[in-house]
Amino acid sequence: MLNVTANSIFFHDKAQDVVTDLIRLLIINIVKIHHNNVNALKSHRREIIITGIGFFFVMFVTFAVFNQNMVYSYSYNGRELGYVEKEDDVIKILDLAGEALSEQTNADIKIIPYENITFSTVSAANKDVDDIDTVLKRLTYMTDLEVKAYGIYADGKLLTIVEDQDKALKTLSKIKNYFMPEEDGVEYLSAEFKENIEFKEIDTVLANINTPDIAASKLIKEDQTVINHTIKVDETYESIAELYGISVDELLEQNSGVDKDTPQEDEVLFIVVEAHKLTLITIENRKSSEKLEYEVEEKDSSNLYEGEEYVSTKGVNGKAITEAEITRENGKETDEKILVQEILEEPVTEIVLIGTKETPPSQGTGTYLMPVNGAIISATYGMRWGRMHYGIDLAAPTGTPIHAADGGTVTMAGYNGAYGYCIKIDHGDNNETLYGHCSTLAVSVGDKVFKDQIIGAVGNTGRSTGSHCHFEVHTNGSTVNPQLYL
Repeated sequence: MLNVTANSIFFHDKAQDVVTDLIRLLIINIVKIHHNNVNALKSHRREIIITGIGFFFVMFVTFAVFNQNMVYSYSYNGRELGYVEKEDDVIKILDLAGEALSEQTNADIKIIPYENITFSTVSAANKDVDDIDTVLKRLTYMTDLEVKAYGIYADGKLLTIVEDQDKALKTLSKIKNYFMPEEDGVEYLSAEFKENIEFKEIDTVLANINTPDIAASKLIKEDQTVINHTIKVDETYESIAELYGISVDELLEQNSGVDKDTPQEDEVLFIVVEAHKLTLITIENRKSSEKLEYEVEEKDSSNLYEGEEYVSTKGVNGKAITEAEITRENGKETDEKILVQEILEEPVTEIVLIGTKETPPSQGTGTYLMPVNGAIISATYGMRWGRMHYGIDLAAPTGTPIHAADGGTVTMAGYNGAYGYCIKIDHGDNNETLYGHCSTLAVSVGDKVFKDQIIGAVGNTGRSTGSHCHFEVHTNGSTVNPQLYL
């Protein structure tokens, strides 16, 4: 069978040679006839027309025979994939195949006709011709194709693989753009990677190639990458480990099933690459409106009891326009040099008074003091506007301290309907005081308080027509006129 097949192919090739020689002789004779009859065009027009028709007929038949016995071999980057009747059977599905490969490999794969895909004419003898579906399958199952690509290395360690040097540069550019956002008032003076960056051409498979977007994302997020490496002739574990920037021990540990002494050609190794972040060092000139934090100063006060604090002067932040040179590593500030600072508003220091006066016992004494210092009595006990007013109103600015009228135990501290934020203190012997419309509370239910202790602040909560403290005195369960007890 082999001899018969070989003889058939030999006869086919010889026949083609004979046809080619006959065509060559025919063309020479036609040219001679045309030359001899050029001066007798009118008298020999009929012969010339017949000769031309014969020439084109022979050419057409020859081309048809030649075309029927020839097919196109198509290859991807030099690797032959199959055979088709027409180049167009491959070209018209390249975009579709490129999209499918890109989705499989997370790479930007473009298959360019006559660059990545090349054609050559071959004899159709013993050739299986692919239909369009088969061509598409062959193209989309090329992830194991060996290709030339570029690795991005940092201090000798492989970080990721991209298609070419241009894609490698785009990857680094995308990392820089991530850590160097455009901002008003910011001018970047420099941006350099801390590591020594190199691009090296490597042999790999198509599936290992990343797009710049994916490569940059992996480096920013420290993703892990698994690379497939097919062992080639004359490769050693040392050369493979060096290629990927890992040790031989790491390589063999990741591939425990291989022959640890001799690499086997065409065996696939799995390389786990830790995509460590690159360190981008940026220096920027930044002009911005800055908040100047106020300082806090504490002062002893004999007017307050031990454990009490009172803000006598509230701190206020200042404002400034600052021009600074700032150094960052991957967006995090590591150094700042103030170049110019214009103070718009000076900060105001907060003064906090710390009580030093000895605290009295936390129990009732039977006598009451005015709960709000400096307050004005704006409403008295008794009938008012047709209804009973069960206490007195002590008008004072919101935030003015409220003191316990006597020592005792806090029985309520919270929101209480029309009273707003309200405090009640049980002083013993069926005596109780109430403090309404507070802005803040400084005590909780169950707290033991002493006479004159700050328990809250004047406010305007609940049903109130202005900032004040509503103060009530209860004796044996009934309200009495507080002014009789102060």
